[in-house]
Amino acid sequence: MASRIQGITVEIGGDTTKLGNALKSVNDKTKSLQNELKGVNTLLKMDPTNVTLLKQKQDLLNKSIAECREKLNILKSTQAQVQEQFNKGEITEQQYRDFQREIVATEQKLKNLEKEAKSFGSVGTQQIAAVGTKMQTLGNSITNVGKKLTIVSAAASAALVGVAKSAIDFETAFTGVTKTVDGTDEELRKIKEGLFDLSEGTASSATDIASVAEAAGQLGVKTENILGFTKTMVRLGDSTNLSSDEAATAIAQLYNVMGSDINTVDRFGAALVDLGNNAATTEADILNMATRIGSSGKQVGLTEQQILALATSLSSVGLEAEGGGSAISAVITKIDKDVALNSKTLKTWANVAGLSVNDFKNLWQNDAMSAIQAVVKGMGDASAGGENLNVILDDLGVTSLRQTDTMKRLSSASDLMTEMLNISNDAWTQNSALTTESSKRYETTAAKIQQVKNTVTELCSKLGEILLPIIQKICNGLSNFVNWLSNLSPAAQKVMLVVLALVAALRTNINFCW
Repeated sequence: MASRIQGITVEIGGDTTKLGNALKSVNDKTKSLQNELKGVNTLLKMDPTNVTLLKQKQDLLNKSIAECREKLNILKSTQAQVQEQFNKGEITEQQYRDFQREIVATEQKLKNLEKEAKSFGSVGTQQIAAVGTKMQTLGNSITNVGKKLTIVSAAASAALVGVAKSAIDFETAFTGVTKTVDGTDEELRKIKEGLFDLSEGTASSATDIASVAEAAGQLGVKTENILGFTKTMVRLGDSTNLSSDEAATAIAQLYNVMGSDINTVDRFGAALVDLGNNAATTEADILNMATRIGSSGKQVGLTEQQILALATSLSSVGLEAEGGGSAISAVITKIDKDVALNSKTLKTWANVAGLSVNDFKNLWQNDAMSAIQAVVKGMGDASAGGENLNVILDDLGVTSLRQTDTMKRLSSASDLMTEMLNISNDAWTQNSALTTESSKRYETTAAKIQQVKNTVTELCSKLGEILLPIIQKICNGLSNFVNWLSNLSPAAQKVMLVVLALVAALRTNINFCW
């Protein structure tokens, strides 16, 4: 999102402009396209063979790829300028890191869109429908003598097409996994089996789950952690307003920034879900906010569950990630600097928190979250006592509009912050909220149907592995035939086409023989 690169000014096409403003148009278009695409995908679930919807999806995917590629080009074209600004100290280290993450996120989004477009094309829905129509026409035209045989033959052919399609789709998806996951053949085999096992107990297909595993590998998740990480992301995608890919990208990036243990990602998911269930916000908004404050939080020793609680508190009082996340990060950084330098403002922070300078300093250095809570509560008590928060914030050196608005909102929600912190800590320890939430989802009729489909898909994929070498040989043979035909003279090509038409007609009328 453009929110990552606020405050950076660059020159584009000879004009000096805010980078965020330069990307606003493409971001708005991308958001609009994605919303429309979600609507089309929802309708396709109810009518997967609708040609109009299939065409709309293809067009939307192509437009989304074009917009995302344009955004990436803009970012990369300004990369040298941003690097120079950072070297000169004109932008902060956080702005520089945010810009780098923006490029990574955009590259990931582009790859996901291209993969989706490729997968959509490989499915060949329209072609399969066309083949089905031709088979139906063929069946209607055969003689009564061979009618029953033809029906059986058509059913068998359709089954083989379905088996081959499932195998091809999963083969394509798992190829992406092998590209990003650096594992041995045995490790990759176990991952493949694990993806099928996971699909049988969730509401996501093995093909969709494979895309999450691919993203996990690309985001730096170690081979031995791929299945565990993927399982958590799939559960989040199935039970929250986050997609599995969105969750994977955001959480992996946050964990990389904080240097967190990837083995705790299931606890992170549990805390995220429990907070979403108990606060006036969503899991997506909480996670978005958390990624904005992860870097500054790590700097002062905040834990993952504390960052989630703080993010939930900020989001619950109506603050958006772009403004609230940046503002609280700036405030945290300022307090940390004041403590480190023993500045004059340190005494004011201590007074607001109701502590001595030494006590506040010790508290900040050993439990920064408690110090933040003390400051927020102190501001709330001061406001309730009739004091002017604007004056207090000015004395603290917190003067920007976003920072003052953020602190004022938090000051009225100190009890909320304490509650969210307790929920986050408990959910992290118990590590059950995500399992409970996803289990409810998997007990629905729709989920049960999907699980049956997933089991059938696994069977088809395994059977298809036998068919794929045969299909590849057939395709190679057809390719050689087409090349031979294209090299004939126009007159010879016409003769050959007439011969092929006669053969096809003959085959139609003697189906009863075979």
